Amino acid sequence: MIRFVRNALVALAILVLFSCSSGDGLDDSLISSNNTYLEETDEGGETQENLSMTTTEPPVESTEPPVELTEPPVESTEPPVEPTEPPAEEPLGVTVEIESGTVVGGIQRLKAKIGDQIRITVSSDVEDEFHLHAYDLTLQIAPNEPATLIFEADIPGVFEGELHDAGYQILSLEVS
Repeated sequence: MIRFVRNALVALAILVLFSCSSGDGLDDSLISSNNTYLEETDEGGETQENLSMTTTEPPVESTEPPVELTEPPVESTEPPVEPTEPPAEEPLGVTVEIESGTVVGGIQRLKAKIGDQIRITVSSDVEDEFHLHAYDLTLQIAPNEPATLIFEADIPGVFEGELHDAGYQILSLEVS
């Protein structure tokens, strides 16, 4: 602290000398005569020049270990925000492939509940018409172009889906 006050006084004295000078600035004799105020004596008694006008204290390092938080995280008491609209559900689906007049993999089976969206895709190597009994839905099938039928399952029961021209069942739909 004493060094800081002494250095501040020296800096003030230099400012006063600059402001009182005769316009041509300080001459070297004034500056070198003031250097004696900047000298300090270390603990061994030797004189050292201190050319710094300001001093800064080194940062104080803590010797205490860092504090670790041991409290559990605070849980929110607010109820979770529910979306205003339910997310769009993917329709339950089945793909039926017809090659050379037969169903690839056998008759396809699909189970659904009342209200489910159903997707039926049929692809064939020949032209035909798909018909779903009781729902009375039809789907025109062009060769090698998949055709898709989407509807809501609103009639309970077990229903056959057939190819009209070929005359055989390709699908079984069970709605409960």
